Amino acid sequence: MAGKVSVGLHLGVHKTASTHLQHSLRNSSEALIEKGVRYYGPDFLRLRGRSIEQMFGLGTTPAPRRSTADQIAFLAKGDSRIFISEENFFGPLLERNGKVLVPPYSGGERAVSEFAGLLAGEGSSLDLYVAIRSPASFVTSRYSQILLSGTFLSPQDYAAFARPEGIDWAEMVAALASVPHKRNLYVWRYEDYGQILPSILAAMVGREAARSVAPAEKVVNPGFSATALRRYLVARERGNKWLTPARARRRYPVGPDSPPLALFSAEELHHDMERYDDQIARIRSIPGVTLIQP
Repeated sequence: MAGKVSVGLHLGVHKTASTHLQHSLRNSSEALIEKGVRYYGPDFLRLRGRSIEQMFGLGTTPAPRRSTADQIAFLAKGDSRIFISEENFFGPLLERNGKVLVPPYSGGERAVSEFAGLLAGEGSSLDLYVAIRSPASFVTSRYSQILLSGTFLSPQDYAAFARPEGIDWAEMVAALASVPHKRNLYVWRYEDYGQILPSILAAMVGREAARSVAPAEKVVNPGFSATALRRYLVARERGNKWLTPARARRRYPVGPDSPPLALFSAEELHHDMERYDDQIARIRSIPGVTLIQP
């Protein structure tokens, strides 16, 4: 049984429409089962005892009650494809003490490699999927997520050390490409997501099954506006605890009169896009990587 099962693992990264993708797959899970695909996302994997690490005994977690073969069979339930989406498996946005990880996802490929080795030992293949976005945009979006998580950093302090220059997606992709036992590695730009979602889904679950996935209709995790940040900072300075970041985001959404949060100047963003374009070109040349593009 286990040897006939292939596994797909979507690693994120964070802030690349992962939540929208996960909602789309979750809402279509019954249709996917009819096509032989079993989907597992954060709603399943973040319950007690159900993380990838716990189910397969990865890292320092205790030995699981099921063998690897039995766990694959349990998740597959007689079908031929397991698809998993969990960006926290590759690395968290924040350490447990609230410290921001710089650079992000450093060493995340080690957990992926251990997982791939376990699957290969049972004859199961592993396909990897990862999205990236311009470093400055990622850093900015991560800041809003940090505030929403309950950790406070001033925008000046955060932008001083969480620099876009410290993020090299090409190095991260090269590390994933070197993971032994993985079969395929698919990469796409967050900026292209709306255009290429059908191609992403086809790579994940096959073209026939992809046609049964209904994309989520609304923005699942909206961005933070400049007005929301400004109002929140003023409220915090005045001791107003009612206006939390979450309430500020709902009260002052991004719109015509409230542009998205911006941490970097136009000149910095221009140089960031130049670096990003260079990283994309380098990723395109890495053996074993399929870059999904419009």
